Parts: sequence; structure tokens; C-alpha cells
Amino acid sequence: MAGGVVLLVDYLKGKKVSASVKYFYAVLGAFITFAGVSLSTGLGVHHYKEQQIFNYVEESLPWVDKFYLERGRYPLTLEECGAPKRPLFVGKSLRYSGGEEEFSFIYVDSQSLMGGVYLDSNSREWNHWD
Repeated sequence: MAGGVVLLVDYLKGKKVSASVKYFYAVLGAFITFAGVSLSTGLGVHHYKEQQIFNYVEESLPWVDKFYLERGRYPLTLEECGAPKRPLFVGKSLRYSGGEEEFSFIYVDSQSLMGGVYLDSNSREWNHWD
């Protein structure tokens, strides 16, 4: 970064700067710009996906509860209770499991090596695990 400032100051003062130095700083500047754009885009997509998952689970819960009230058990799959179709961004990162007395939604965060969030029939709140 400091080298880029020095290069700019030298250029503004009218000093000659070699083509190889200009090329090096142009490539370095492009790399830093690309890294910044890539990181911010990735974080934005991650946030959007997480919101899609939470919204999808909130839409699916009434279907799961209705199934339980009618049949005395939770559905084994979300398709079994007629829950809405998963949004495109949700994909396989959200897992559902149901049984006689309980269900759980588990979202494995693709940005962490281990950990994620889950919602179960007991707490009905999102909880983090590592």
C-alpha cells in the first residue's frame, strides 16, 4: 500500500517510473480490488442464503405442526406434510428430520469448518453449535 502511495506521489511530481513498476502496482491494485469485491459479494450471498433458510423454516413450521396434530407424529420428510418447496439457495445445506415426538432443522454453515445452527421441536429457537 505504501509503495502505491510513493508511486502515485512520484508520478504526480513528474518523476519517471519504470514500466515494470507500473505494471507491478497495476496488477497488485487489481488483485486487491478483486479480493475486496469477492469478499463482500461472498458475505452478501451468505447472508441472503441464511435469511432464505430462516424464512423457509418459518413457512414450514405450520405444516409440520398441522401434520403432528392430525397424525400424532412429526413427518419424516417435509414433502410428507406438504410444506412449501425449498428455495433455490437453500439447497442441501438445510436438513430436516422428524419422528414420533420431535423434529429438527439443521443448517450447516458452509463458511465454517465445523458448526452451524439448529432448531428443534423442544426449544423452537435457533441455537448455535461449534
